[in-house]
Amino acid sequence: MEFLRIMEDGIRTFMNFLKADKESHCKIFTDLFKRNRRIRVDPILLHFMKKTNTKKKKKIKDLYRASKCFRKKRLKEEDEMQILMCLIDLKVVSRVLKMSDISDEQLNWCEEKMSKVKVLEGKVLQRDSSPLFFPTH
Repeated sequence: MEFLRIMEDGIRTFMNFLKADKESHCKIFTDLFKRNRRIRVDPILLHFMKKTNTKKKKKIKDLYRASKCFRKKRLKEEDEMQILMCLIDLKVVSRVLKMSDISDEQLNWCEEKMSKVKVLEGKVLQRDSSPLFFPTH
């Protein structure tokens, strides 16, 4: 039981790192105007993936917020950890989608990773926890 608490604490710390580690606005602005920017993937698919990722994150955050309402009963620790793991998965996918030079394999990885996180009717959260290794190229 103690090991499980240590793992959960490590996962929460990693999520806090992902929340805090953001690029400066100046860097984002300069990246938009780079002349040698090469897009190796379909820009429409990339935009669709970013949009889908944002929608899923919003649904999961809304699911978490609804459980914090004082009238509703609180989530179980397992459900809360499931929500946290889904948010971490989507945050990592979001980071990959923001890379300046993304490959087709990486985009497919993002699509597979996002397909493993499902929110049904705003209530049920499903997440496949099997590992999906990031492509090296």
